[in-house]
Amino acid sequence: MSLEIISYFKTIMKLRFITVLLLLIGINSNELSANQYGKQESLLTTPNETECKARVEQDSTKGQILIHLSFPYINNFHFSPDNEGTKNNTGFMGYSVGLDYFYKVNRYVNFSFSQIQDFYLPIAFVDKGDEYELMSSYIFNLTNNYQVNRFSVGYGIVFSKNSWELRNRSWDENSPTRKPVKKDNNTFGLSFSTYYQLTQSFHLGLIYRPTFLRVNSDPMFKYEHTISIDIAWKIRIKK
Repeated sequence: MSLEIISYFKTIMKLRFITVLLLLIGINSNELSANQYGKQESLLTTPNETECKARVEQDSTKGQILIHLSFPYINNFHFSPDNEGTKNNTGFMGYSVGLDYFYKVNRYVNFSFSQIQDFYLPIAFVDKGDEYELMSSYIFNLTNNYQVNRFSVGYGIVFSKNSWELRNRSWDENSPTRKPVKKDNNTFGLSFSTYYQLTQSFHLGLIYRPTFLRVNSDPMFKYEHTISIDIAWKIRIKK
């Protein structure tokens, strides 16, 4: 009788052990399922959070207006004034004023007016006094621009008044040198630019403006260009 009791007790202990083991396995499986569900839920919610941040960034960027002030400091000219052949030179000095308008995230339009020339000194305006040539250009520029991190790239159209001038302050009617003369060409063409953002406000850029159509000269189609290394300062006036 005692042996039967002992055998019955051993059987109950085995069943109890198996029951506890099954409970532990069930608890662990529930925890794993909860963790997997949490990960899946986080994966599902992460894109939504990213999209929300993108929308916030877009809302904060879209509609911004910036004043664009710059100094096209180094300028290269390739002009063809009437009856003067081809003129090439590189010099200094210029200024530019304009506006940047962000119509999308990292996309903006720029309208600007610039005046550049090929002055031979980099820091001061001093008249040479003798006979010399001077090239300059008045430029209206409209471009569409893409900004990626610190770089921005733009393309658009340009109208410019390109001037070549022969100066001679000492000339008179008895002078053997050539009489001073100035020749202008009103031209239409394209504009390409790239800028690198140095600080929050300052940018360094390169602008290439090829022109092909001359409205007041013969021949009408003639290639000319200006190239500028530009130091720009942008001031936000509307957030």
